[in-house]
Amino acid sequence: MNTISFTNSEKKRLKNLGITCLILFGSQAQRLTHTGSDIDIGILTNPMANRKKIYDMLFELISDKIKKPIDIDIVFLESAPLEMKEHILRYGVVLFETDGNAFPNFKERAMTELADLEPIRKMFEEQILARIP
Repeated sequence: MNTISFTNSEKKRLKNLGITCLILFGSQAQRLTHTGSDIDIGILTNPMANRKKIYDMLFELISDKIKKPIDIDIVFLESAPLEMKEHILRYGVVLFETDGNAFPNFKERAMTELADLEPIRKMFEEQILARIP
């Protein structure tokens, strides 16, 4: 699948709904697709955005663009697991952004979360390795 692009009218609709950034991630972003691969889309929004409206409109919009039966996973990144955020930091492809700051700001917050948890991750890793005979 080629990357998903939006018309100016569609971009205006996305912005009016409170979407600040759409990010393609997963196998599609890494170009490791196979038959049955889904599409993973991460969303960054304004705090007051209506998530139900965003989800419904975006699902319909993406479905219309790809024109084939495929699973579409839509994830609101503010509440995504840290492992997913880490994957998006590495492989995420920005599809839409209202300004040049939404994705960099997300990256900064996610990297701070990862750095905060690094000592705990290291402790768990050491304890697991200590149990191996």
